[in-house]
Amino acid sequence: MNDNRLHTKIINKLNSEPTLSHTQITISIKKNEIVLKGKVGTYCEEALANAVVKRVETEKAINNKLKVVPFLFYKRSDVEIEKAAIHALHWAFLIPEEEIKIMVEEGHITIYGNVKHNEQKQRAKEAIKDLFGIIAIHNHIKVQRFPKI
Repeated sequence: MNDNRLHTKIINKLNSEPTLSHTQITISIKKNEIVLKGKVGTYCEEALANAVVKRVETEKAINNKLKVVPFLFYKRSDVEIEKAAIHALHWAFLIPEEEIKIMVEEGHITIYGNVKHNEQKQRAKEAIKDLFGIIAIHNHIKVQRFPKI
């Protein structure tokens, strides 16, 4: 597929996502990569845009340079975000909330701690990714490897 057709296909896929309708995303295609630039209002939109582009069949790498700039009605204080994240982890299935710690600074959430399975690490991130006010999630949870007996 040539770059013009790929560009059109990606734009159409992004435009067909109803939750991305108010975003300002631009696409450029370089030699071996697709570059996403622009602004979105939530971390969830940034992750969704990246996932939509990944669904397009191509061998090119994705360089996600989207910037999360929360809309006024999406903004939350770090304390509010932390409380919401703790609450989300509390209600999430199969996540050992007592093993996970959260730190929020200027909308950037860092989650850390130790879990037994990679799925728990991924579920922790999934549990908080849709919260308002998040700019980025840094998942520093470690999966503890136990020796087989």
